[in-house]
Amino acid sequence: MFLLTESHIIKCSIVYMMLISTFFLVQSCGVTDSDEPNVHTIPFEIVVPVVTIEPGRYNVLNGRFSATFTRIDGASSYTFRVISEDGTIGEPDTRELGQLTIYKGMLEYAVTIGNHRAMLNLDRDAKDHYVNEFTKELEPYRHIYHKVEVAANQ
Repeated sequence: MFLLTESHIIKCSIVYMMLISTFFLVQSCGVTDSDEPNVHTIPFEIVVPVVTIEPGRYNVLNGRFSATFTRIDGASSYTFRVISEDGTIGEPDTRELGQLTIYKGMLEYAVTIGNHRAMLNLDRDAKDHYVNEFTKELEPYRHIYHKVEVAANQ
């Protein structure tokens, strides 16, 4: 029998906190093409975090739409606008540098759909099941969270 230690709970809590993001409604239309050097459009990808707590045991957190990018020198904040598959552009969402997480060495803008969930102490089969399940839950929203415009603010 495996017992969750304080260390495992702390690790899970840290990963869980990384998933906190804001939700916003895609409302307005506009053009995202920009001649500005500090404005970029990047795709969202579905990410379902898996934490190995010991060999053969895993924690799985519900997925998110993730857009990662390299920090732009001199930027103190970034403004994001979600672009749906049909070209609809969402309202601007500005984040200070300290409000963004780092994922695989890159800055991350993330959107989580629904409640935050953590499946704890899973074997490999259960881990794979939940990764697939959480990915399937996000697929219907892929047309909304297609890509994001990122503008660096000095």
